This record gives sequence, structure tokens and C-alpha cells, in this order.
Amino acid sequence: MKFNRQRHMMLPIFGRHPGTYQIDTLVQSKGANPRYFLIAININSRKLYAYPMSSKDSSAVLNTLNQFIKEVKQISSITSDQDKAYLSPAITKFMIDNSIDHQTTFTNDHNRLGIINRAIKTLRDINRKRDFTNESMKQALNAYNNSIHSATGIEPNEFTPTNEEHYITQKTFETDEKTNKYNLSEGSHVRVMNPPELMKKKRLNLTDKAYKVAYKSGNKYVIKALDNTVSEYPRYRLIPDDKAKLAKTLGTNRAIINEILSYVRNKYKVRYANNSLDTIPVSNLREGRPTRLSPLELEFWRRHKKQIPESIRAYMV
Repeated sequence: MKFNRQRHMMLPIFGRHPGTYQIDTLVQSKGANPRYFLIAININSRKLYAYPMSSKDSSAVLNTLNQFIKEVKQISSITSDQDKAYLSPAITKFMIDNSIDHQTTFTNDHNRLGIINRAIKTLRDINRKRDFTNESMKQALNAYNNSIHSATGIEPNEFTPTNEEHYITQKTFETDEKTNKYNLSEGSHVRVMNPPELMKKKRLNLTDKAYKVAYKSGNKYVIKALDNTVSEYPRYRLIPDDKAKLAKTLGTNRAIINEILSYVRNKYKVRYANNSLDTIPVSNLREGRPTRLSPLELEFWRRHKKQIPESIRAYMV
């Protein structure tokens, strides 16, 4: 996978719109026959939903999402992990047909689904036997949605549209304030905070060497080493340090894409920052936002308006 130099306009974790959800699949594997539930949470109201599924494949997920949208009606955005079921053509078509902005997790960002991960942990704690049946899931869900949530101070089932409007305003202000305070400029030198499993000793908390901030992409930062290999991280994992030596490499095969040169049959011919050329699937440019054309694609198709195929037009929102 190669990075494209683009700036995704991604929704922040708290959401600035009504109908913003996170989803995940809960697998109850205790016993001979595993059970599956699609779990969804409104990240403003914190109202939680759970739907039993026959399996965790894309067809089961699609059937369940159709149930979900009939129940909640207004969905502006859904964030999921990069499970193959969520990235299948059928799910992408569902998202596009229903004008849903589908966003996914990124490598190196384990907090993007933090809200639903904590909610699922709470469900498991409520159901002490940890053996979910359809009935025990309903009971746990009822207990969760009728308890005051620490983030909002309101029971999810009692959260009104007015409450949501006030909550979005509050979180938008807090997010903008943090963004302005902690933004990194291009060219800044940073060290990377290691993931929890590597932070067993204090000296392992940060990488020894520093990296240079290449640019900001949505709410993430792309950093590069001296050999121009790059990787992408959320802001909280980057610690400014202009004294540490710059690392020679990030040890990845990722590079920055500067330009799309041509399009043929769902593939782009691209030019990288080092002037090398490659042909890649269109999906490579949509990591993190599979139902939208990336800024680099939009720039390309603005120059080729008369040649836009229907397979591309579907992603132009």
C-alpha cells in the first residue's frame, strides 16, 4: 500500500453531525456453536444497538445493516474496522446508496473505535456469564441504554435531539481547541509513542530516533524518514523532539503519491514523490474512507470531466 498526498476531511471521533455511528461484530465463541451480533453505537447519544447475525460474512452484515437503517432511519456516518466483510462491494454499495459516509480504522491508530470498544466491554461486564444469547443480549442492552452515561450525564434512551445539538456543539468546540493547541507543522521533528504492548519499560515508551512530519491528512499525520519511507499516525502518538537524530528509515514500503497520471479499468497509474511510476487499484487511494473519492482522485477527474466512467461517478458525493 502506498500513501497518496491528500487531506481527508474526516469526522472527528465525537462526530459533528447527528446520526454518526461506530459498528463492530461481537463474536460469542463459548460453546460448540458461535453466535454473532452486529453492535452499533451512536457516538453522540451513546445509544447502543445489537442485532443477532447468522454469521459474520458480508451478506449477514448487509442484511443486518438494512434492519439497522430501518430502525434508526438517519445515518450520516458509520465507522468500522477494516474487516473484509465491511469492505466488500455489497457493503460499499449499501453505504453509497444510503448516502452514508463510511470511515474505517487506520494502521497505527487503535483508538478510533474506542467508544464502541468500551461499550462492548461494558456489555460483557453486565452479562456476567459472558455467554450471550439473544435474550441475555437484550437484557444487557436494556440495562446499558437505561443507565446514565458518564460521557453525557444522560441515559441513552432519554437523549433528545436538543441534547444532541448541545453535545455536538460542545465537542466541536473542544476538538477545535485541542486541534489548534496541539497541531504539528510540516517539517516538525517527532518521536513516536510505542503501542502499549511495547511500553513495558520506560525507555521503550518512545522511538529512539525522530521523524519529520511530511503533512497532515485529515486528523492524522504522515511522517517520513531520511529515505522518504512514510507512515501515518494519530496526533496523540507523536511527541515533538527537535534534538533526537532523524531515523534513516521507517522500515515500510510506503511512499507518497504526488500525482495520478491515468485511469484504466479501476486502476490508476501514479507518480510517487521519488518520480517512480506504478499502477495501483483505485481502492488504495481510499484507505480510511472507502465510499468517497480521495482529494487526489477529485483533482484528477476535474481535469478529465468528459471521461468520468459511471463506476467513478458513484463515489463523487
